[in-house]
Amino acid sequence: MTNTTLPQLEITCSRQFPEWLAEQRVSLAFTTYQTGKLFMVGLKPDGRLSIFERTFNRCMGLYDNGQTLWMSTLYQLWRLENVVEQGQIVNDRYDRLFVPQD
Repeated sequence: MTNTTLPQLEITCSRQFPEWLAEQRVSLAFTTYQTGKLFMVGLKPDGRLSIFERTFNRCMGLYDNGQTLWMSTLYQLWRLENVVEQGQIVNDRYDRLFVPQD
């Protein structure tokens, strides 16, 4: 039995990036074709970065209208719907929760 470890993902940003997110009152979502990842970047209540990532098979294009994320992958088009009501907060941290739909 061999001991294989996956490479660690390390994310760094400029010192001003969290402040910029706060000033603009935005979060970011983006995909990486090479690693097959969907990233969502926002802020924790204490102002530090909050980064959420999931793996999809060759994710590419991404479209958002505030309540729905559409993402294309190698063989599928994904529709992820926000299931959090406006004004609600989930786990004292998140104002959106995108769930895959049929």
